[in-house]
Amino acid sequence: MKPLLIFIAMLSGIVVPLFFYIYIYLSIFHDYEFYWLSLLSIPVWVYLTYISEKLNNNKQVSDEARTMYRIGSGFAWIWMASIPASIYFLIAAIFMDGSWMEFFYAALVGAFVKAVAREYLRESQK
Repeated sequence: MKPLLIFIAMLSGIVVPLFFYIYIYLSIFHDYEFYWLSLLSIPVWVYLTYISEKLNNNKQVSDEARTMYRIGSGFAWIWMASIPASIYFLIAAIFMDGSWMEFFYAALVGAFVKAVAREYLRESQK
């Protein structure tokens, strides 16, 4: 049971941040209805991450540092997804009469999330 919970927490560290990046994009630009109840998956993600670190028996690094590292890694996945999205939206805006707002959304969210991820990863190294 313990390895399964750790695996689910690691998988949620990738899936939940990417889900919100895409979900908010679709809500803003493609008129998908935003459900506020979906925001509850963020505290569940943080809780699963913390619990999986408590269950992990590796005590060379503190639980808080590993939790910070996992949360920072989740934000880093959003940053990595925003890079090809920004390139695509820039090409679409220049050559295919696309929306410049989509490009700015991807670029600004990517820059913000990169800074947040960097701070979480820096805190995990202390």
